[in-house]
Formats: sequence, structure tokens, C-alpha cells
Amino acid sequence: MELSVKDRINAFIQHKKISVRAFEMRCGFSNGYLRQLRNSPTVDKMEMILSAFPEINREWLTKGEGEMLNQSAPTTEQQGDNFSRRIIETLMAHIDQLKEQLQTMNCKCQEQEKYIEELQREIDNETAQK
Repeated sequence: MELSVKDRINAFIQHKKISVRAFEMRCGFSNGYLRQLRNSPTVDKMEMILSAFPEINREWLTKGEGEMLNQSAPTTEQQGDNFSRRIIETLMAHIDQLKEQLQTMNCKCQEQEKYIEELQREIDNETAQK
């Protein structure tokens, strides 16, 4: 029986002797991503895996063909650079999301301030009429 991509990922995790969470973090995945994975990861998730762990043989990961590891594995320094790059990309994406949320909250605050001003005018008008 041929292993699924998820099974091959788990085999690699066991080979590396790391936790599933450490694998997910290094790839930039959310906690529990692999546990919830039903089918093969999307192409962008596969690229994230291969970027975080360049020693994985692409053909083995995607098709189950060949050896688990590339013949010429990258140096520890190259792996560290890739890992650092992934962390930076993940953090930048998170910063962009936070900026969008902040912009939305600012718009809501401005709308609320306008509403408060409108209510204050109504109160002032009612008070002036009495």
C-alpha cells in the first residue's frame, strides 16, 4: 500500500526526531494543521514544507517516488537561512493581517465617533428646546 503525503510527512518527522508541532512551526503552519489534514496539502503548503526542509526529496514527498532525502542535503547554515526566511515571511504576513484589522477598527471608531457627535447634537437640541 502506497503511503499518503500525510504519511510521508509523518515519516519524515519521525526520521528527523522532531515533534509534529516543531515541524508545523518551522513550516509556518498553525498548531494542529497536520492532525486536521484530510487530503494532500495544497501546492503552497507543499512549497512551505520544501522551503523549511530543503533536504526532503520533492518527488518522494509529492509522489512517493525515490528516496526521502535529496542526495546533496543543504548545509546547516542553508537550512538556518531558509528557516529564518520562513519565519520572517510568516511574521510579515501576520503584520499585514494586523494592519488590515487595525484599519478596520479605525474605520469603526470613526463611525462611532460620528454617531456619538450626532447623538450629542440631538441631546443639545432637546435640551435647548426645554
